[in-house]
Amino acid sequence: MNRFRVPPLVSVKWLNNLLANVEIMSTSRFKILQSTRNVPASNSNSAEDYPGQRQHIVGSSFFNIDECLDKTSKYKRMLPSEKEFAQYVGNLGVSSKTHVIVYDNSKNFGFGFAPRVWWMFRTFGHKRVSVLNGGLLKWVNEGFGVTPSHETPNVIKPTLFKPVLHPSAVKTFKDMDNNIIDQRFQVMDARSPDDFNGVIPDKTNNEDAKLGHIPGSTNVHYTELLNQERGEMRSEFELINIFQKKGIDLNKPLVATCLTGVTACSLVLAAHVCGKRDVAVFDGAWKEYSDKAKPENIHVKIQ
Repeated sequence: MNRFRVPPLVSVKWLNNLLANVEIMSTSRFKILQSTRNVPASNSNSAEDYPGQRQHIVGSSFFNIDECLDKTSKYKRMLPSEKEFAQYVGNLGVSSKTHVIVYDNSKNFGFGFAPRVWWMFRTFGHKRVSVLNGGLLKWVNEGFGVTPSHETPNVIKPTLFKPVLHPSAVKTFKDMDNNIIDQRFQVMDARSPDDFNGVIPDKTNNEDAKLGHIPGSTNVHYTELLNQERGEMRSEFELINIFQKKGIDLNKPLVATCLTGVTACSLVLAAHVCGKRDVAVFDGAWKEYSDKAKPENIHVKIQ
């Protein structure tokens, strides 16, 4: 076990230097995962499309976020069981000793699905995981190489991954509903201001979720965490200022939510960068909440 703490974010230069070390990369100490939900233009499976549809960083494997989930749930992308997660990542060549670097190719500099995968690993007890700061977009903008789209990921040798679920990292609808009265924790919502305030429905997801937000929650649109000029997440100092301006106390219990439990993980990652490592995620997110909550517990902004 390494003596140093694995950072939540690694730079594209750091990863490029790592890839240049053939001796290290020939071992199982590091694993690069691309978590990108391909837009279903052809209604085909994103995992099957991955080798030919998307460019990717050399040596990376595809983490299908639409495959590694609870397939029995009516809500999108709920956590799979410990056994299912262990089997899935084990088949990707990830062991309990592997340092995982995860990235995606979203236009928001890698802060689409990558933070969700980062959170999933940590929720199942694997702390040796980092997000590539800036994602594939910054990687390409910095001039680092990608494999041609016709190439396929490396042949993967399955390995053993031993998960240890941290229940405190996940909140349920009951937790959120009770919190309206109990107020045991703060709630921050990663959706856009319009979605949060109930101004317009989230058309990008083609969902039928009701408009509004959880009473007492605070809107922190996840794109506010990004420095568009640098193409990466804001500095710790900048992030702390954002949380303070939003009235969020990083010294108190905190839960993140969004539409389907994905962008909430960017808020968790940002808080982690600031030193707060115990932010939970409401896994069912707004889709589950709006489906189950009483009408009086769904708030909208009065125009």
